[in-house]
This record gives sequence, structure tokens and C-alpha cells, in this order.
Amino acid sequence: MFRNISLLYSVLLLSFAILEQVQAQGPLTPPGAPGPTMKSLDQVEPRTDVASLPPSSISKHAITQPGSYYLTGDLVAAAGQGAISIDSSLVTLDLNGYTISSAGNNGIGVAIAIFTTGQENITIKNGHIAGGGTRSGSSVTGGGFLSGIDIVAVVPNLDPTNILVDQINASGFELDGIDVESASPSSLVTNCIVKTVGQTGISAGEVRDCVAQDCGSDGIAAFGNVVNCRGKSFGSLVSTMGIRAGANVTNSTGIVDNLGEHGINAGANVSNSFGISSRGHGIYAEGNVENSTGKSTGTNGAGSSDGVHSLRTVRGSDGEASTGNGVFGTRVVDCTGSGSGSGNGINATGTISGCRGIANGSGNGINSTTSVSDSYGSSSSGIGIRCTTVQNSFASTSTGAQGLFAFGTAANCRGDHGNSGIAIQATIASACTAVGGKTITATTKVDGTP
Repeated sequence: MFRNISLLYSVLLLSFAILEQVQAQGPLTPPGAPGPTMKSLDQVEPRTDVASLPPSSISKHAITQPGSYYLTGDLVAAAGQGAISIDSSLVTLDLNGYTISSAGNNGIGVAIAIFTTGQENITIKNGHIAGGGTRSGSSVTGGGFLSGIDIVAVVPNLDPTNILVDQINASGFELDGIDVESASPSSLVTNCIVKTVGQTGISAGEVRDCVAQDCGSDGIAAFGNVVNCRGKSFGSLVSTMGIRAGANVTNSTGIVDNLGEHGINAGANVSNSFGISSRGHGIYAEGNVENSTGKSTGTNGAGSSDGVHSLRTVRGSDGEASTGNGVFGTRVVDCTGSGSGSGNGINATGTISGCRGIANGSGNGINSTTSVSDSYGSSSSGIGIRCTTVQNSFASTSTGAQGLFAFGTAANCRGDHGNSGIAIQATIASACTAVGGKTITATTKVDGTP
């Protein structure tokens, strides 16, 4: 017990010693109000309210200095004027989800005008532009603005560059919805929707993830690529397109009616896309077409037009035409084509393989100037398959001259004729057969050809 008391006494002495060493820490009352510890919003991102800007000669507010500008509410321009003009480089204009509109209905001015004074690095984003125009027949009238976003010529040959337009919804203009194409390939329009315009819906260096509907001229036009878009033109002007691209069209839909030309017109390749035209080709490509569908209805007549028309290879695609070829290309692989009138189901200046071609009129089911392999061709009153050489294929006709016609060799093929005519005609027929023992005509028959 004496040992426990001694231990307790030692602990108490140590505690008193520690307390004696504790120094006073000063008064606890603060000397004054706490100062700011964080930056203001203007310090983090300096921005200017568009409503504080003076007017220009063509707009209610003018941006003339680099910086970030934004709307704090809906903006209504007076009749006969635009809303905002941009005459500076290094500008970001955020509509902040608000709407730009006009108090007029005489279609004068541009809602957002970009001057041609050599500017660069301009972004316009996040809002709505209500033109107010409505479509009547082949024109759009009654709006307060001529165009939504457009380049306004001031100094020749000084077009702005590096323009981005993002998340803008625009509708109801006598002329264009969003047009920054004159800014060359460096302009980009993304995530935008345009509807009801008298001329071009969206025009830029490149267009991605956009919709342009009910447009008098091109639905979507790009100096370069069009990706993940839908463009539709009611074709009030000749030679307009649902989608027009100087380069590639990918994952997109182009539709054109009336006087318009092609559903999709690409200066390079088309892939995973759909095009339809009532007058021209469903899809026209100067490059390859892959995994796509084209349709030409011919309801507005302009001669023979194809469902898919490529100046190079068509692969894995479908085409349908009422007056022309279902599919046309220099080489056609794994495709299905249907033609009517004098059009062929599939027509190629080169080889055709793994295809199915049907002609519902006097055209040929499959027509090639060179070779056909592993394919099926059928025609109502034309030839099922017509080519130089053919192998591993089936061809038939209801009333045409031959089911299959080859200038050279037909090998491992089968032919049919609905009127007991010539099922197969070739210079050399090797291991060929005819349905129901119908006629096979050949200079040389080998390998069991009857």
C-alpha cells in the first residue's frame, strides 16, 4: 500500500511541474473582422455583361475588345438591327442559356455578326437564337433576323479564323442559321440545332454532332468533315444537298427533296451513313462508301440517279433507285442493290463480289465491265448478270435475253430464264448448270457443263 501512495504522490508532483511551465497565450478576442480569403468570381474568370456594352452600326451591343462576355437575361434587339457584333480576336461569348430575339418581323440584320477584320479565336456557346420566321412553301419569311450567326464582310480577304460555335439552338431565318464556313477549315460547329431557314442550316469548316432541319439550301455544309449529323433540305434551290462535305461524312443522315440534288455529297469517303434524294443520288462520294445506305426515289425527276454512287469502292452497303442503279462504283463488295427502269441493281466499272443485285425493269441485276464472283443477279427484262468473267454465281431473268451473259469464262455458275430462253451464255462455260435443263450456250463447254 505504501508503494501505491508513493506512486500517486509522484504523479501529482509531475502534474504541478507541468502546470508551472505553461505560459499565457495572449488575449482570445480577435483584433478585427476577418479579411477576404478567396478570390471573387471576376478575379477567377473576368467576364463582362453584354448588356453593359455600347451599340455598333448594325447591332444593339458591340464586342470590340478581347475577353469573356455573357448574357444575364434574354436579349431582344430592336426592329431592323442585329443583337451582338464581334470585332475582336480572343473573344468568348456565353449566352448562358438565354435567348436572343428581335422585336421586328422584317428580316433585317444578323443576330450575332462576326466582322471580317482578321479576327481569330472566337467562341460562341450555350444559348438560343429565335429568328421568328416561318416557312411558306419554298421560302422562310417574317423573321426579325436575316441570319442567326454569320460572317459580315467588312475588309476583303480578312476572314476570321479559329471559330467555335457550340450548343446553340437557332431557328426561323430568311437566310442562314449558322454560317462560319468562310472562316476556312479552322471553324468548328458542334452540338447545335438549326431549324427552318431559307438557305443553309449549318456551314463551317467542320461540323460535328449537329442537326439542321427544314433548310432551303444545304442542310449541313462543311469545308472538311461532317460527323454524327443530320441534315435535311427541302430543296428550294437547285443543286442543294442534305449534307455537303469537302472531305468525309461519318455516322450521318442527309435528306433532300424537290429541286435538291444528293442526300449526301462527299468529297472523300462516306461511312455508316444514310442518304436519300427525290431527284439526285441518295449518296454521292468521290471516295469510298462503306456500311451505308442510299436511296433515290426519283419522284422529282432529273434523269437517272443512283441509290449509292461512288467513284471508288462501295463495300457493305445498300442502294435503291427508281430510275438509276441501286449501287454504282469502280469496285463493289458485299452490297445489295435494287434498280428500276433502265437502271442496274449493281453496276461497276471494275469487279463485283459477294453482292446481290436486282433490276426491276430493263436494266441488269449485276453489270460489270470486268469480273463478278460469289454473287446473285436477277432482272425482270434485262440480264441477271452481265460481265466479262464470272464465277460461283447465280443469275436469272424473267423475259430478258439471258439469265447470265459473260464475254469470257463462266465457272461454277447457275442460270435461269423464265421463258425457257438462254440461261447462260459465255465463251467458255466451266462446271455450269441451268435450272430445269434450260439452255446453256458456249463456244467451249468443260467440266461437265451440259
